[in-house]
Amino acid sequence: MHSHRIACLLALLSFPLGCGDDDGATDAGRDAATDAPTGICVMSTQCDDGEFCNGEERCMPEDPMAGPDGCVAGVMPCPSATCDEDADRCGDGCSDPDADGDGFDAVECGGDDCDDSRPTVNPGAAEICDLESIDEDCDPTTLGEVDRDGDGFSDSRCCNGDVCGEDCDDTRANTNRLAPEVCDGLDTDCDGEVDEGATIMGFADEDRDLFGDPDRPIMGCPGWPGISTSPMDCDDSDPSVNASIAELMDGIDNDCDMVVDEDTVSFAWYPDDDGDGFGAPDFARAIVRPSRPDGYAILSSDCDDTDPAINPRAVERCNGVDDDCNPETTFTLGLNDSEDDDGDGFADAACETEQPDCDDRDARRHPGARETCDEVDEDCDGTVDEGCDEPFDAGMPDAGTDAGMGMDAGPPCPPGGCRPPFPSSGADGDLILAGTEERTLPAGVYEYDRIEIGANAVLRSNGTGVLELRARQPVILRGRIDLSGGDGGSGRETPCSIAVLHGGRAGHTGRQGTAAPMGDCAVGGGGGLGVEGGRGGGACANGGFYGGGGGARNRAGQAGGGGGGYGGGGGGAAYQGSDLAGGGGARELSATMGGNGGMLGTAAQGGRTSVPEYDGADGQARFGSAPGCANGGGGGGGSIGEDAANDLAVMSTFRPGSGGGGGGSGIEGGDRCGEGGGGGGGGGALRITSHASVTITNTARISVAGGQGGNGAGRAGVSTAGSGGGGGGSGGVLYLAAPQVRIDDGAVVDAGGGSGGSTPRGCGGSSRGGNGGVGRIRLSVEPSTCMISASTTPPMPAAGCVPNTTPGEVYIGAYPR
Repeated sequence: MHSHRIACLLALLSFPLGCGDDDGATDAGRDAATDAPTGICVMSTQCDDGEFCNGEERCMPEDPMAGPDGCVAGVMPCPSATCDEDADRCGDGCSDPDADGDGFDAVECGGDDCDDSRPTVNPGAAEICDLESIDEDCDPTTLGEVDRDGDGFSDSRCCNGDVCGEDCDDTRANTNRLAPEVCDGLDTDCDGEVDEGATIMGFADEDRDLFGDPDRPIMGCPGWPGISTSPMDCDDSDPSVNASIAELMDGIDNDCDMVVDEDTVSFAWYPDDDGDGFGAPDFARAIVRPSRPDGYAILSSDCDDTDPAINPRAVERCNGVDDDCNPETTFTLGLNDSEDDDGDGFADAACETEQPDCDDRDARRHPGARETCDEVDEDCDGTVDEGCDEPFDAGMPDAGTDAGMGMDAGPPCPPGGCRPPFPSSGADGDLILAGTEERTLPAGVYEYDRIEIGANAVLRSNGTGVLELRARQPVILRGRIDLSGGDGGSGRETPCSIAVLHGGRAGHTGRQGTAAPMGDCAVGGGGGLGVEGGRGGGACANGGFYGGGGGARNRAGQAGGGGGGYGGGGGGAAYQGSDLAGGGGARELSATMGGNGGMLGTAAQGGRTSVPEYDGADGQARFGSAPGCANGGGGGGGSIGEDAANDLAVMSTFRPGSGGGGGGSGIEGGDRCGEGGGGGGGGGALRITSHASVTITNTARISVAGGQGGNGAGRAGVSTAGSGGGGGGSGGVLYLAAPQVRIDDGAVVDAGGGSGGSTPRGCGGSSRGGNGGVGRIRLSVEPSTCMISASTTPPMPAAGCVPNTTPGEVYIGAYPR
């Protein structure tokens, strides 16, 4: 073969076509001795397949990559651009510069589209927080920052290439790269370690009685169940035995002093219906005795007394349920990853429950959630956007009532979920109050992403309109929201010869702890959405300006001002012998339902409605018979007003309560005079809505209650004058609307009326102010996901979370109406 190649080469120098392929066919080589074809090429033209765009084929028999004919396949001549086979040349690559049709040319064509195969990726797109590290806006420095907890750090799940956010838990505002490490079972400073340097030395507390076994020292977090800083438990299996327990009559050394049943005392025992050794905090059923009754326990710390597997000694399971009665410590799946991080009631998919949560950091995604057209699987069924554009009735809350009874007509929700009646855009970010933080919001509408009020935090409103808090994610309330009415000021007793120029100050509507300033005369409470109450007789008995009525001054005897609002209480009359009547309570333009002011010898009326369950109580008018001794009349209590008591649609009558009337002044034959107490302010108006859920835990206190009436001045004694007490303000209105609502036992949810003020004792008895009428609580919720075990004012219906329109009880309508 070698000699043949040399001969062929010499022949080619003399005759260029002698060993070529003039007809385009492959002749291959020939043996030098026999001139027989060998089947192996000797020239590259023998390998040419007539195609340009697949590259030039080469004859290289010695190449290991050569085929049996000695030919090596060509290389694409246009590796990064288009190829034109007809013209046998490479194209410029830009025959279609915007292949994905997003309006931006590819980088290869001189444009700035970094991925021309995806229309969602271009310089005009918004960067999205994603774990796939897709650079949607073609800017490697952006992450699509998401800061759900509002702590200033982006979620670590927001990535672009190798760069990610710095918040390892974007559901908790106290967890980020600059936060201090605290002992809570979480990596609060995002350094990859948990509770480093924050644990303490304690002792095992097996029986959860807060006292530990001295023989079992352990490290842990202070205050956590299972650990105690005190080693004073001589039997860590029995919660009725430790150094703080007094001796019981049970044959056991309860107080750990090595003496049995000495100096026994009685203790409160709590019902233990599930027999797990822990009682329910049911104080009405508690029994006080020195020995354990059957079916009772000494600790009232069971959070579910119907399930023996749920109690403070239970082991937390991965099920989305608080098994160990400690909501601060849940089953841990990984670093800053627990069984239900988003609080939507569905366990993380890693828990392998029947209904797993496919995204446990987003409360809008869980089984049964409504599918929206956003390329996201909200309902966790593995299918994206199915039925997302199906029309359905949005269920306007004011869409009317059924036969005048207020029952919402139609089905509560379409298949797949409900569109919120009070949607939140999330434009105001998160409302997170932690520690002992206190915040005051002006009245108005706030659209949050998430709302969480910590156990020691307080939220108030400084306005007297409606405070509306909307959220896209769960609302979790552990602390206080206080929109209660201000208390009326108390009157004073002074010598009549002194010109006292003010009576008891009136309480504001929806302004906790404040009252109108003192001046030459008592000024009515400020704010509210109603009508000013009438003035009482005399120059200084102002009517309540939407709030409680002013109490009467004492000089020359004055009558109390009427309460403001939409159904204010009437003001108390002046002392016996005076012809000055109390001011009438505020009345709605559509109905004359304010309380009448007290006349000589008659009581001031409370605010009136056609639904007596919401009426304010009348003030008392006890006028003495002793010579020269005369009491002032008590003010009437406020009511929520006629329209609010009847219109169950809520929207058109959602407003604060009304103030109580001020008390009248009193006088005696000597030189002692008494001022009337000011009326209490009406409770505020609070609406809380969520696309997901509202949870009110056992430590929460939510109040729109009416303020207390101020006490009138007076002293004990037959011949001592007593002025009238102010009337209490009515309760306001609280509205909760969410697919799921839970109010735990121990929580306080109060829309009750304020108590009327009294007098220590006057002639013939005290002239008390009337109590304010009860306000309204309304729920819009799916009955199957409504869990309320707390006592509320007004009370829940006996049947539980079922549609209810009974006056004087919690109103319950189906979500979202």
